[in-house]
Amino acid sequence: MLRPKICIDYKEYVYFINGKDIRALFERLIKDSRIEYIACSQGHFDMLLITNERIDLTVEEEFKNIVLSGERENYNYPEVKRGDYRTTFNEINEFLDKKEFHPSQLPFEIGERGDEWSKREEKLFKYLKNDGRRVFTKMQKQLGISRTLLLQCYSKVRKHTIITVPYYPKGYDSHISLYLVIPI
Repeated sequence: MLRPKICIDYKEYVYFINGKDIRALFERLIKDSRIEYIACSQGHFDMLLITNERIDLTVEEEFKNIVLSGERENYNYPEVKRGDYRTTFNEINEFLDKKEFHPSQLPFEIGERGDEWSKREEKLFKYLKNDGRRVFTKMQKQLGISRTLLLQCYSKVRKHTIITVPYYPKGYDSHISLYLVIPI
């Protein structure tokens, strides 16, 4: 996935909401161009939304209440080293056993982008945002641009995005509905 870095002229908004018929609301909102990310959940809230502009959810028939909302800050993805689960859990347990916890702060800088993204770059971002592994020749045909122009647009888009791999290997659309069960 490509996730945009927060810039002076670009913000995203996060909503944790409860609803009456969350599936119907999900099906309608997933088609809304303002929605960057949407997930149904269970627990303290029924749905997580990330939008590229503020939206009024109170007009939705299925809406109950907002649990929490606000502007999204930049993503912070730590580098994950390769290893097996047993080794990783042993390292985590050793760290916890030491009890040497220190508070830390996440650095957050708002970058500058200005009017650097054209409509073409925005279209390319929307095309790649949920699957950054798409084939360039198909993108070129679908967007109707030359390879050189596609590479220039891609370079501008990459400058202001973060690559994440939360839905590897099958992509976002294959993982919309999932439950995580972590045995202890």
